Amino acid sequence: MSIALRDARIVSDIIRPGLFTRDAFRPYLEERAERMRRLRIAGRLAATLRAEFGEAARERRARAVRRATIEKHLSPGPAVLIGSENVPAEAFETRTIESLLAP
Repeated sequence: MSIALRDARIVSDIIRPGLFTRDAFRPYLEERAERMRRLRIAGRLAATLRAEFGEAARERRARAVRRATIEKHLSPGPAVLIGSENVPAEAFETRTIESLLAP
């Protein structure tokens, strides 16, 4: 819901009389593509941690939670709550995810 409302607000600002130009949507499209890329990464991590079962998944979940909370490892997890633009870009890199999930 928040994604849809944000998009509606941004688009309405772009198409306001006197502000619309041929290239007015370019910055929005670039920002939205990056925002959605980051949210997909955070979603995949959440699915890995919350929707996989068995002893290995339980151990992986415990390690990832410990690393993200106690050890303060970088994680894309907060992006779904505070907005992906408020989380460092490095949180969405493959090596960051791998370090959270590593044995």
